[in-house]
Amino acid sequence: PLAIINTLDSRNRQYDLNMKAGIAYNPFRELTLTGTVGLYYNYDNEHLFIPGASEATIVPLSDKYGVRNNAVSDGVAVTTNFFANLNASYKKTFNYVHQLNAIAGWQLMTTKNEYDAGEGRNTGNDFYQTLGSTTDGRRFLGYINSWNWTNFYGHANYTYNNMVQASVNIAVDAASSTGTDVARFYTYPSVGVTLLGKGWKPLLDVTWLNKLNVRVEYGLTGNSRFSSQMGGYYYSTVPYMQLSTIVRSNIPNVSLKPEKNASLNLGLDLSVLNNRLNLTFDYYNNQISDMISAMPLSSVYGSVPYYANVGKLENTGIELAVQASLVRTRDFEWIVGGNISRSRDKIKSLGGEEQIVLSYDNGVQMVNRVGEAPYQFYGYQANGVYSTQAEADAANLSNRTGRRYNAGDVRFVDQNGDNRIDDKDRVLLGSAAPSYFGGFYTQLKYKGFALSAEFSYSKDNIAYNAVRQQLEAMSTTNNQSIAAVNRWTVEGQKTDMPKATWKDPVGNSYFSSRWMEDASYLRMKNVTLSYTFSKTLWNFFRSGTIYVTGENLLTFTDYLGMDPEFSYSYAENMQGFDNAKLMQPKTVKMGVNLKF
Repeated sequence: PLAIINTLDSRNRQYDLNMKAGIAYNPFRELTLTGTVGLYYNYDNEHLFIPGASEATIVPLSDKYGVRNNAVSDGVAVTTNFFANLNASYKKTFNYVHQLNAIAGWQLMTTKNEYDAGEGRNTGNDFYQTLGSTTDGRRFLGYINSWNWTNFYGHANYTYNNMVQASVNIAVDAASSTGTDVARFYTYPSVGVTLLGKGWKPLLDVTWLNKLNVRVEYGLTGNSRFSSQMGGYYYSTVPYMQLSTIVRSNIPNVSLKPEKNASLNLGLDLSVLNNRLNLTFDYYNNQISDMISAMPLSSVYGSVPYYANVGKLENTGIELAVQASLVRTRDFEWIVGGNISRSRDKIKSLGGEEQIVLSYDNGVQMVNRVGEAPYQFYGYQANGVYSTQAEADAANLSNRTGRRYNAGDVRFVDQNGDNRIDDKDRVLLGSAAPSYFGGFYTQLKYKGFALSAEFSYSKDNIAYNAVRQQLEAMSTTNNQSIAAVNRWTVEGQKTDMPKATWKDPVGNSYFSSRWMEDASYLRMKNVTLSYTFSKTLWNFFRSGTIYVTGENLLTFTDYLGMDPEFSYSYAENMQGFDNAKLMQPKTVKMGVNLKF
């Protein structure tokens, strides 16, 4: 109501500090010593007061914690990141034939995120808006997440007569996220060889060939960028009888190790016709071991997850990038380019398990299954709506509680033929990983004018539209989308929208293919028109650029959500969840860059 809008008090104070300092020293021409330190600090204080005690037009809220006439909450979030790096670089050419480039160094990174908050309800009236004035529902909440990492590294690169290049690398990493009962430091070596085809005698005088490099690389890397909470105890707050208590929130794995990746990369770099046509091709094969996965636990441990190094995963793919200058004259040039990537994942082992099912809110499930891609949506297969009672009777199906399906209900597929729709009928519903993805671009340049456009695309990535599951469930008095107008209402009606039923007793809104959508898209990421001048203007500006840019102006997709290009979380097991995250805005910018 308008009374809340006019009297709600929401304030935020935020401070940022970002510092970086470095030093460089050259004992002699070939050797460079550098040191860098950096600090990022963010302080964010938020206050929120929701009125109601002194305003009759605002109805009190009743929930499991009691009656809320008004409410106060205050919170402070602090982020502190520190970085340090020491580096030595040596470059030298011997006898004009042998080129050596060597680097060695050390780096350190620490991150800490702390959040402390308190909330309460029911002050004497809306004039009192502090946490100390509340009388009910007081509790505190918060967390401390930290991740510390250090790394020693060395790299040597040797080139012989511009014909062949060899490299060797070694890294020694340690992170706080590993378990307390395992080693802290892990070693990751890698080697590589590149044939520089243009430097070979048969190709030296080929004028139309500018570059022909063939690359082979093999190495071992590690991933320790996972939560430190997996390998150690942590606690969270839980309200209980007007008290704020803390409870243990995990079963730690003190033997948790970094995930390892043995990677083979083959590549080709080609440039011809005075660099007017450039092509890059890469093939990669990653064999991932000690993959971390949530494991099923006995109910005696509660419902908290337990993570272990149990998985093996194969990841293969190709990437192709092309750029061409189709027309090039003194005053005009037209450039086009693009890239396409195709990646495939297959789980090879889950530590003796054939599959591991991950459960989320609203009955959503994902599954990791041996022989399949990871993090696939796992639910029922919907096949329309029963148009008549005769159709429902002929199917003779009941849900997992024994309630029969009738006309107007969703026709779920009985996968095992037992006339019962339950967990045994769940099937793979796809994943957020696309079949292929990439982008393309074009640029036209005439004297100082330039017009460029950039596009991105993704094909066959599946999305779970959680917004539709809420707005088309038709089982409560909550607002529903306009699609509910097409719901089944009379015998014989043909529709894909089931009937409205209070509390949904048969489970028409169960997690199923009904909520899964193809989120393939083609998007114009940006288009820019600019003019660049290089002559002195008004005897003051040496040069400059005037431009107008449009971003996300066009999107082509069949996806029914607000935006097909979304990411609700950075976590791999949350990709493809559309929970109404704010869509990317369409923007138009105008600007001037001037050099004095």
